[in-house]
Amino acid sequence: PIARWNVLELPRVKANSPIPIMSDESCGDEHDAARLIQLKACDYMNIKLGKSGGIFKALKMVELATAADIHLQVGAFMESRLAMTAFAHFSLCSPMIQHFDFDTALMFSEDPVSGGVSYEANGRIRVPEVPGLGATLSEKRLSELERIIILPSP
Repeated sequence: PIARWNVLELPRVKANSPIPIMSDESCGDEHDAARLIQLKACDYMNIKLGKSGGIFKALKMVELATAADIHLQVGAFMESRLAMTAFAHFSLCSPMIQHFDFDTALMFSEDPVSGGVSYEANGRIRVPEVPGLGATLSEKRLSELERIIILPSP
């Protein structure tokens, strides 16, 4: 309900809102999570692994939220079903993670992933019960994709 940078206003919004407040854009990493908790600024936090710095840092966010009794959502950017599979596995690490936003993989016109999460009726997601992530990428399809190489500045 406010700009990402205006986190100091979130406690006022939360206090005056008839609906629970979830921090999303203002919750990037464990430092943001700690600040939001200290300010009592939200009822829920959204963890995006692509924004948090990876699984290890996201686990720190889960630990902080658990200690503060704040429930979580795991969300995503425009990412593949391979990423959604990893996020779904991560989401099983804590009962505090109660909401999931894993639909962006369904927006791609083509899916180069074999295995991985499956999308079922009524918004249910099934995680493969095999070793590892249970998903693989098509090497052939990867070799066909455009490559962008970023060189360091001279």
